Amino acid sequence: MKSQNIVFMMFASLILNINISWGQEVSDFFINHHTNKKHKILAKHCYDIIEYRNSKIIITANYYGINYLIGKKWRHHPLDNLSRLPAKFDRLVTDQKTNNKYYIGGGNQCGLFYIQGDSIAYKSIISATENKQKLGGGLVKIYQTNEKVYYLGKSSGGVIYEKLSQTKTTISPISNLNARVTYFKDQGQIYAKKQSGEVYLLRGTRWVLQSTTIFNRFRLRYYQRLDDQLAIGINDSNQVYLQQGERTHFQLIEQLTQLIPSTEDIFIAKLKDKVVYLVVGSSLLTYHPLTKKARVLKNFNQLVLHDFTFDEQGNVWLGTSNGVVYVELRSDLKVKENTNKIYKSYQRAGVRFDIIQGSKQVNVSEAINRKPSKTIAGLGYIHNVMLQNERYFVCTQKGLYALDKETWQPTQILKGNIQNIFFQKGNDDKGMFWVIGSYGLKVFDTKFKLLAERKLKSNKSIFASILYKQNLFYSTKTEFFRIKLEMGKERIQNFRIDQIKFDDKVRYDFRLEIHNDQLYIINARGLFVFNHKTGIAEGFSRNIKGLKKNKYGNYDQAFSNFLKINEKEYLISPVMLREGLTKSFPVILNKENPQSYAMNSYGLKRIGDAYITWLYQRGDGIIELIGQDKIIEYDHSKKKEYNQPFKAFVREVSFKKKIQDSTRNQKFEDEYIYHGFTRQPKTLELPYPHNTLTFTYASDSWAAYERNLYSYQLIGLDDDWSDWSTEQKKEYTHLREGTYTFKVRCKNIYGTISSVDSYTFTILPPWHRTAWAYALYVLAGLTLLIGGSYGYSRYRSRKLYLRNQHLELVVAERTEEIKVQKETIEIANEELTKANQRLREERDEKVKIYMQEATEAANKLQKVRNTLNEKGIEAVKRMIGNEIEGVDEFAIVREKVHQEFPVFAETIDQAFIDKKVTKLVWQVGHCLKLGMSPMETGETLSISNRSVSVHGTKLRKLGILEPIKKA
Repeated sequence: MKSQNIVFMMFASLILNINISWGQEVSDFFINHHTNKKHKILAKHCYDIIEYRNSKIIITANYYGINYLIGKKWRHHPLDNLSRLPAKFDRLVTDQKTNNKYYIGGGNQCGLFYIQGDSIAYKSIISATENKQKLGGGLVKIYQTNEKVYYLGKSSGGVIYEKLSQTKTTISPISNLNARVTYFKDQGQIYAKKQSGEVYLLRGTRWVLQSTTIFNRFRLRYYQRLDDQLAIGINDSNQVYLQQGERTHFQLIEQLTQLIPSTEDIFIAKLKDKVVYLVVGSSLLTYHPLTKKARVLKNFNQLVLHDFTFDEQGNVWLGTSNGVVYVELRSDLKVKENTNKIYKSYQRAGVRFDIIQGSKQVNVSEAINRKPSKTIAGLGYIHNVMLQNERYFVCTQKGLYALDKETWQPTQILKGNIQNIFFQKGNDDKGMFWVIGSYGLKVFDTKFKLLAERKLKSNKSIFASILYKQNLFYSTKTEFFRIKLEMGKERIQNFRIDQIKFDDKVRYDFRLEIHNDQLYIINARGLFVFNHKTGIAEGFSRNIKGLKKNKYGNYDQAFSNFLKINEKEYLISPVMLREGLTKSFPVILNKENPQSYAMNSYGLKRIGDAYITWLYQRGDGIIELIGQDKIIEYDHSKKKEYNQPFKAFVREVSFKKKIQDSTRNQKFEDEYIYHGFTRQPKTLELPYPHNTLTFTYASDSWAAYERNLYSYQLIGLDDDWSDWSTEQKKEYTHLREGTYTFKVRCKNIYGTISSVDSYTFTILPPWHRTAWAYALYVLAGLTLLIGGSYGYSRYRSRKLYLRNQHLELVVAERTEEIKVQKETIEIANEELTKANQRLREERDEKVKIYMQEATEAANKLQKVRNTLNEKGIEAVKRMIGNEIEGVDEFAIVREKVHQEFPVFAETIDQAFIDKKVTKLVWQVGHCLKLGMSPMETGETLSISNRSVSVHGTKLRKLGILEPIKKA
């Protein structure tokens, strides 16, 4: 029967484009891979790795020496500069009693190094020649017991180094050894096991064969004591044993055994927080002795893992075949690539449906372990996947499809653009389906027989819909509605549609969610909950602490995704409106009171820039934040302390040193004066030419290290702290003499500020500003003062005499200048008096003209009065009209004369002012000068032709008008 089902599924997949995939996308930790290209690690292979606790520096052994991390980049220290052969270091062990002392060894040399003050001092214990002779050409293990250090080699030979006396003795190799041995250490005793199975105990400097030990009894090829009560071992068949309590009690760990490939021969185990961590080949594994659960944390497919260590925050650093890998274990977030391009997900009764970007494909899988995965396509644009009345439906642009639970084969039930489907139980337990789409709302029975239908407002722009308390709610782009069914005895009598009001501003589309029997409405402007009693959507996002509003009182962010975690916490992912909807930032809203919420990012700040398209909570409680490129898994139940204290460190200090190259060109290079291994012992004094200093700084907060922010201050120069920046280097140029203290602090992605680290130094003054230089200046000044006082007195007297003579000449010159200036002023006063006299005369003449015109006006007014009394109003109107017309015409004439004959105009105006001519003669002169005939002049001025001739003759006699030329 099972084979028939499989054949049927294969046949269905061919017809319906259902792809079956047995793989699973595994969530991953946040990882930072330090390589030569990105972080300047010198050697590709990084072997044993440790953390220098005093200054939180990660140190790893490599082929050429050691690498140590100073922040974004690594520094290399060759240790032995005298040897022409590379050291080939691959073993590194911290001294059991001293943190700044380390034992190191490899294929050529073995020795120890100290971190003394601010330098690394190396001491060779085994030379390359001794290594070949006594260790067989390679170091395998470094063990410590009491005051001795054991360097054990491939040949089972070795060297014992006495810490106190600093002497060394040779360990004789096992006789008849034709293969590599394996070393163990247990209860202070050191053992060696041959490939044939014999086990030897080291007594003094010789190996003694042992008949019965746990190592040959369980055929162990790896053994590591983790603490006083716990040890782990792996035998020749790659079976993993755990030793708890009694030394002879071993328990087979089948879960771990299944995870270890039979071909791997690299095993390293360490205990952290009661959890066993193992490196096996390319994999990092864990085992919980209490819960007896084992799992693969991470598989580094292309890397070989050599060693690992933990930092103080509980995260892992791995030395690998290609650099160093940092794995952030202590995060409540995991990340994986969205390789399947999931847009949104639904979980329906233990089945997960992933709608792919573009919404034309849906993947079906088990909700927990995600196996197997099946793809359904060819149904058009997919709006939703619903589980209603124990049936799975896919709502698409082409229609409504029902899915077979065994084969997931879709069967089309309805055609058209179907937005959603809901099932409502009836009183007779039969119930009905609500189907909403572009055609409106249709109600069907359980066999999809149409019961009723209704066209809806804006059918083609329905954005969201949901069934809540036997009412259907749906939204358009800007409005929100509720539909109630009014039932008769046997059929639907009517649809009642009400528009839902909001107590705050809304905009754009809506999303609808039901949590704990409450209907939540997510709008771009805010979050609302529907009050079933009042029928109003009530906003609860007006007052969110930490979320800024613009000048219009609206949030700068648009609310999009929403997930209620519990009664006091909501997960939302607002989208930045001002940046083109390009990214969102997930946050937790904590309910402080019914009207107030506080925004808290918690560990979600670790995500960084992302555009979250969907929030989805799995059946195991894990929340998935689905983005365009990545999927973030958020374990809200995993409480992490984000405000853990950490430190900032001044890692390096250097000054610019002027050098001359082979071509005698001068250039500057960095000369390092501090490497940050320990705190500086005293204030360093620098010559004045070295007054350009560069400070490199870092911190030990490794989560999203590239997003850490730093602030610095140079006491003695800067008045305040600098702005926060990701930059980890600061240069000060041309510092004046004095004592300075450089201070630095760090702020990590969670907003926690580190402790302050500092470096104090003194810039010595240049020679010409030193104390002895100033003393010399004073002495020279006194000598000049005393020795030159007499000469200066004579010089001063002569200078005063010459100065007095010069002043007498100056006084005489100034007196003469004053006389000349006085005469000039008197002449100017006379001219000013004459000008004032002319102005008074011109004023008097103008006054006379105005009086004459006033007299003429009075005469005309009297003439008008007489005419009014004698001839009546009509005659007066005619008379005034003629006068006005004449005035207007004469004004035009006068303007033309002034433009064309300015000399004439000035002459006749002066004659009028001098009363040589009357105003009428003055007017006649303007008309005749313009070339008007006596008749035209008479009509313009309302006088007779005879009068025009008489007045013209007078003007010619006065020489104002030219004589009439005879023909």
